[in-house]
Amino acid sequence: MTQHSGTFGMSPSDAVARQVQLLRQRRNWSYSRLANRAGISFDVLINLIARTDIKHHRDITIDEMVKLAKALDVSVIHLLPQAVSPDATSVELTFENQHDLENFLWQIQRLADRLRAFS
Repeated sequence: MTQHSGTFGMSPSDAVARQVQLLRQRRNWSYSRLANRAGISFDVLINLIARTDIKHHRDITIDEMVKLAKALDVSVIHLLPQAVSPDATSVELTFENQHDLENFLWQIQRLADRLRAFS
């Protein structure tokens, strides 16, 4: 799958990290408070969302996105790059090959399964 997010020109994980940062700041929450509410360690949270300050960061997982969305009391869609409106009814995606498409569909199914588990 193409690894850019349209208007932001950043990776999908960087775009999610940016959204989490904005939501955290709007609530005036510390990193510790968000980590505690999400049930993830402070170090993991810093590695995921303070990406500009860390050279060796890793991409966010679907499980971590679900935990952060729940902690912030928003849907997972609100953590996605805002090049796509949370109110959008359709999105056009381009895949470079069949494998990327199948991987994307698998990830979406996994996300749906995780969201059902939290319901």
